[in-house]
Amino acid sequence: MTVTMQQIAERAGLSLPTVSQILSNKGRFYSDKTRKKVLRIAKELDYRPNTYARSVATKRFNAVALLLSTEEHRSYLPSRLLDGINDELDKHNYHLTVMKLPDEKLCKEGFLPKALREWLSDGLLVNYNTRIPKKVIRVIEDSHLPAVWVNVKRKSDCVYPDDYKAARIAVRHLAERGKKRIVYVSYSHKLGELTDKNHYSILDRYTGYCDEMAACGLKPLPPILPEDDLPRTERLEFTRDWFTKGNRPDAVVTYASSTAMPIIWY
Repeated sequence: MTVTMQQIAERAGLSLPTVSQILSNKGRFYSDKTRKKVLRIAKELDYRPNTYARSVATKRFNAVALLLSTEEHRSYLPSRLLDGINDELDKHNYHLTVMKLPDEKLCKEGFLPKALREWLSDGLLVNYNTRIPKKVIRVIEDSHLPAVWVNVKRKSDCVYPDDYKAARIAVRHLAERGKKRIVYVSYSHKLGELTDKNHYSILDRYTGYCDEMAACGLKPLPPILPEDDLPRTERLEFTRDWFTKGNRPDAVVTYASSTAMPIIWY
């Protein structure tokens, strides 16, 4: 049998609004004694909030939807990012709904993800950060659902790391320790990708390296950027060949920690 707030209020000898405020985590103006009493009775009666009824009454869902691509490189989601999302939502008594959809489905004419065609959340986190199909952007914008884009540069409503500044800090750290022949390394990107048409971090990290080298009075070395993406099994040999041609640096700045492994091994 479903337990209602009215039953809790009657058992506690309190008004329904008082019980409602406390069970909705809005009872900060009530005494600890009153709040503990309401929570104790709710537990004894095995009360569970009716989210559907609350949504109808408040026109809010206390939920945020996270949109991901099925292609991992387009929706990088490290555990610490997911932890941060969950921790912040928990502070506000919100929960997370996850949608993982293939690009071809999102781009299909007339298709709308459930969270965009129905009112199921109060906002959208778009973790879809590289080579985003225009159809996907249009679908999201046409939904009129408040959205924040993660790890992508847009004119507004976006959050992303400052990769340019991070690269400058890395170079400065090495230069201050007397390193002069500092090279930039990335095995998974090509020189032709150093444009604003690709993920912003590719250009920002390399530009940050170049600008800080100049600021430190150092000449940037030719970057280790292959003509084509290098498989992991070929990176060690490529690095050995590059270093033995008289180009050996005394320090490196890499695009990612995984990029540094062949250099460390060598």
